[in-house]
Amino acid sequence: MAGLSKAYDSVVDAVMGGFKKIMGNGVQWHTNEYGFWVISQPSPDKKKPVFHYTKPETNNAGHVEMTLPSGVPVFANCHTHPKSTKTGDFSTGDKRQFEMVRKNRPGIDWYLLNPSGQIRRATTAGDFPGGVPVAL
Repeated sequence: MAGLSKAYDSVVDAVMGGFKKIMGNGVQWHTNEYGFWVISQPSPDKKKPVFHYTKPETNNAGHVEMTLPSGVPVFANCHTHPKSTKTGDFSTGDKRQFEMVRKNRPGIDWYLLNPSGQIRRATTAGDFPGGVPVAL
């Protein structure tokens, strides 16, 4: 799979790496929504899996559409909300997408970098809209 990050030891480390990449590209994430996936692959020594984030995507607008990767284990859907989003919570659209994806591919968690720079995670539909803060 092309466009993968370096290897990380955990899903959360890959999530943080992807969000740092987006924030490191300037202030575009303040006005545009970005998203990426976290996938796993076997490590070179095959003893444990490693995790990568996919290349962050945007459509230069307030909402990004991403295609679920096939053929690899996917552990997280990660996206930002631009500053035009007044709340730091997941949207109703985020919850709908979570429920739809979870029907076909259980086990994928949702992560949000909100306009205040907080990272929130949803592992169940009950976690929406607020999510659970992720310690940085």
